[in-house]
Amino acid sequence: MLRQTHATLPDLGDHLCYWLRYVADNISHRFHRKLKQRNLTEAEWMALRLMFGAGPGITHFCLIRSLCMPRSAISKLVSRLEARGLVRRRSADGEIRAQRLSLTAQGEALVPELAAVAESIEDYFFLHLTSSARAGLIATLRQLSYYHQFEFRTQRR
Repeated sequence: MLRQTHATLPDLGDHLCYWLRYVADNISHRFHRKLKQRNLTEAEWMALRLMFGAGPGITHFCLIRSLCMPRSAISKLVSRLEARGLVRRRSADGEIRAQRLSLTAQGEALVPELAAVAESIEDYFFLHLTSSARAGLIATLRQLSYYHQFEFRTQRR
């Protein structure tokens, strides 16, 4: 194996992963501060957003798959949201294992407020980009996510 010397190593700023992490950390930090004012985590926000407009509700499995979190973490997250009066559980066809999750009226009212906060943060970071550049960035990140999705899920178990 050829060992690289200091002279042949690229600068840190030449690594795409550095910039992805740098931008994501800054966005996450700003959003985290706003959510903390509401006593919510980013994972809780994403769960609420997924449930918003989900009609008859969604399942725990849907949250596990969409948020790439283990079952135990999703169960705790849902319990916290339920205790705060933002989410309710319903058994589908009387089966405990087939629970559907949906937002309460309080949860339904909160999501658009938080979505506006998320959009303002997104605008702060990306408004200077053209709409086609923003769409291209989303498409690229979505493609990377879909491509590595299976690998990511199997490594988390």
